[in-house]
Amino acid sequence: EEAADKMVSQFKATQAAIDEAKKLLQARQKDAAGNAAQLETIKDLSKRMTAASSAVMKHKKIASSHEAKYLAKKAIAEADEILAGIEEEVKKASVVAAPLVEEGGERFLVAASARTLAQAWRDHMKAK
Repeated sequence: EEAADKMVSQFKATQAAIDEAKKLLQARQKDAAGNAAQLETIKDLSKRMTAASSAVMKHKKIASSHEAKYLAKKAIAEADEILAGIEEEVKKASVVAAPLVEEGGERFLVAASARTLAQAWRDHMKAK
């Protein structure tokens, strides 16, 4: 985990350094206009910069597969945590719903019938 984060931050720093070096070479190329020796040096440095950039991209391709595996493992771990929480909630819901589901709701029906009967008796007694 730490290695993947370090790898990503190192790549960003390397890419920033390459970009900065390219800008510097472009600026020096404009300054060296008319000076053949300086232009030759800048041309050689540009070739080296291109080679370095290619090497970084090659390593980035290799590293990106490792980074993808790391991110996939991290996502799986997070999904497992969420799933564990959901399973706990399902257990709680099952316990609460057990009287209705497992017993066919007999207690609920008996209690509702008793309330209805009691209300009917109250209404009948008020009427008399």
